[in-house]
Amino acid sequence: MPFVPPGAAAEHCYWFRAETRTWQAARAQCMSAMGADLVTIRSAEENQFVRALARFTNSPPEVWIGATDDRAGNIATGPGVYRWVVATETWGPYTNWNQVSPKQPDGYCDPCNNGQPCTCDHRGTMAADGTWYDFWQENPRGYVCEGAATAD
Repeated sequence: MPFVPPGAAAEHCYWFRAETRTWQAARAQCMSAMGADLVTIRSAEENQFVRALARFTNSPPEVWIGATDDRAGNIATGPGVYRWVVATETWGPYTNWNQVSPKQPDGYCDPCNNGQPCTCDHRGTMAADGTWYDFWQENPRGYVCEGAATAD
């Protein structure tokens, strides 16, 4: 489905994928199958467009987006510096992190005791209300891909 952000010259195409994948597998699927990447969100209008496109029916209900702080595997608590997966996309000024408890991004880490593995939240998701959360990358979720439109 095409979307032209306000003030943008190029059109982007978006795909919602209902099959659940880990964050890295979702990203790889976007890149290999569609020559795209996980979605980057630049404005409130685009956020609303992605929210309307996604279906929040899976468990867990959030969908992967292309936000990361590159701390996956790092057991230090707290979020790192978030960026979009597409290197040419700068972060901000628009963000839509959840601002009520638990305030996001939080980089929360599960305790590493009693045989439970350390898991930390360092990958971006969108909830059904359009707000963003950081979660552990290995919980499979649906995802939204974005790519440049072609003239074909």
